[in-house]
Amino acid sequence: MQKIRKKLILGAMAISLLSAIIISVSIYELEMMIDGQKMILKMHRPAMNALNQMKTSLFDATQEAYAYVLLNSPEEKDGFYSAMNVFDDMLEQDLSIEKSFGIYHDEIQTLEQIKILKKEFMKHAETMFSSYEKNSSIDAESAKLFEDSKNSILLKVDALINSERDELRDIQDSSVSNSTSSVYMITILSGVTLFSIIIFSIVFSRKFTKTIEEKIRLERQLGESNAKLKNEKLAAIGEIASRMAHDLKNPLNVIKTCLALLKISPQNSDEKNSECLQRIEKSADNMQHQIEDVMNFVRTKPLQLDWHPVSEMIKSAISGVNKPESVIIEVKNPDETLKIQCDAQKIEVLLSNLITNALQAMDDQGKVTITVKEQEEFVSVEVQDTGPGIPNEIMDKIFEPLFTTKQTGTGLGLASVKNIVEQHGGTISVRNNPTTFEVRLSKKIKNRT
Repeated sequence: MQKIRKKLILGAMAISLLSAIIISVSIYELEMMIDGQKMILKMHRPAMNALNQMKTSLFDATQEAYAYVLLNSPEEKDGFYSAMNVFDDMLEQDLSIEKSFGIYHDEIQTLEQIKILKKEFMKHAETMFSSYEKNSSIDAESAKLFEDSKNSILLKVDALINSERDELRDIQDSSVSNSTSSVYMITILSGVTLFSIIIFSIVFSRKFTKTIEEKIRLERQLGESNAKLKNEKLAAIGEIASRMAHDLKNPLNVIKTCLALLKISPQNSDEKNSECLQRIEKSADNMQHQIEDVMNFVRTKPLQLDWHPVSEMIKSAISGVNKPESVIIEVKNPDETLKIQCDAQKIEVLLSNLITNALQAMDDQGKVTITVKEQEEFVSVEVQDTGPGIPNEIMDKIFEPLFTTKQTGTGLGLASVKNIVEQHGGTISVRNNPTTFEVRLSKKIKNRT
């Protein structure tokens, strides 16, 4: 019996020793697998980031190109070339990464094709710019070729992004399979004494895999959100271009007609000449207002924060509005010492748009009342008019971009107002009887960079 016990003890010790060796090897292989997975992810992540940056810079370049031919702003043209420089840098970076792997020949070939497509894209852009600069209008054929070449590049870039995601997904699947095999072997050999180590390994493996899946999901959502946002903005710019082409035609015709009358009959009475000049001035004001609406919507600049008197910004906004003599503008509670931290230029644009909206609602006759109220850490500015009011069925839509009930106009005035308010961390509301827009802003902007 003693000999049997001794053999059992020696056998148990041998099995325990063998189990410990196998467990140590299994844990080592598991650790090596995880380290290898981290290394592969570290190599793939820059490639994914470069591709996403290529996609973003291409959207930025397209937006700047359309903005240039719509607004005739050299800054937008410079922005186009700047965005394409970023695209080139990211393209070369991704090529370098793929070549360093030495095994992704299809990806390298696709990147070389993107290089060729990018040259065509630049050529069509130059053609579109040249046509616009010569004729002051967009050539439809060159614009179509420009858009088609952009879409061709996007298809290639999206294909590469999907390929990177598939490779990362394969890495995850392989990791899960290998982890499961290692954990199963450890479970059989370790028994009850090593049960806690097995649980730790399983939890760690699953947690690591879940972290990767969550990161990939967030990156995918971010890319899709950015692409959707860019597409919506490009669609909005196209709609703006169409509206501006229609709305600017009437004031331009008025100006041309008045100038023709002045040329044909230069001996007209002062009254006739004055009438023509007034019509020219009003048409020019209308055109300027529409262009400013578009500029405020397209350009989103960081806030230039400083402390400014509320009364001074209201005075500046009123002085910049074309107010008819039949309209009275009254400012209540104009405390000269009341200051808020804000971007004065943007707040003046906000107030100017609200006052202009009130004047148009009253058909340029009536009274606009601007009331300033101080409430501890907040300041509210109310703009009230004596117009007919806003129909209840459209009350929820008035701040949407491109929404308007007028026969002319861009539909961007109140959308720009809402954007400026939100940039400052404030709120805006509207009510009827009488029509009143209330802007509520903090005196001091907190936790903003």
